[in-house]
Amino acid sequence: MESRARILLALLLPIAAVVWVACGGGNEAGAPSEGDQPAPQQSAVPRAQQPMEQTQTEPEKNFCAHLSSDDIHAAFGGMMELGTPEGTETGCNVPIHFGVDGNALAYGQISRGNYDAFRGYEDQRNVAFEYLEGLGQEAFVLNNAQVCVLMNESDAYLVGAQIMAVAEPLPISQEELKVGLIDLTAKLVSNL
Repeated sequence: MESRARILLALLLPIAAVVWVACGGGNEAGAPSEGDQPAPQQSAVPRAQQPMEQTQTEPEKNFCAHLSSDDIHAAFGGMMELGTPEGTETGCNVPIHFGVDGNALAYGQISRGNYDAFRGYEDQRNVAFEYLEGLGQEAFVLNNAQVCVLMNESDAYLVGAQIMAVAEPLPISQEELKVGLIDLTAKLVSNL
């Protein structure tokens, strides 16, 4: 049971970091800024009726502009219902309408230090770690749910998904998720 908890923690912490950055979390020192407001409440419109559209910000200032909704749907074979992307200059969070609240696809820029920390999972027995060829200077997949790519000495990116369910089967296999995330990462780095 402890190994499952470690795997879940190893999976959720990096995704939470990208979601935190994508949602504008905190100032440079890492503390929340004084102007932080609580998240807006969900719309009362049923999920099936909510279109996947980008938030209305200038495209060059919204990281979500680097991947289209068609890119994301195609990467997962249309197997997941996605919500409206929310982005900042450095990250994007796309809700996945399945299972528990909080499931999401997140992608964005990460620090070199975070990239190196994620690479440190390579030696962990309970973490699936696989290097990828042909993406940036170096790239790898963690637990079939996150792809990290180092483009140069200072630019690194993460594309990850959190999909959890309590009593229903997942809408996509781990292998399909991994393949979709690799595809999205390749599109992301080609669009930068």
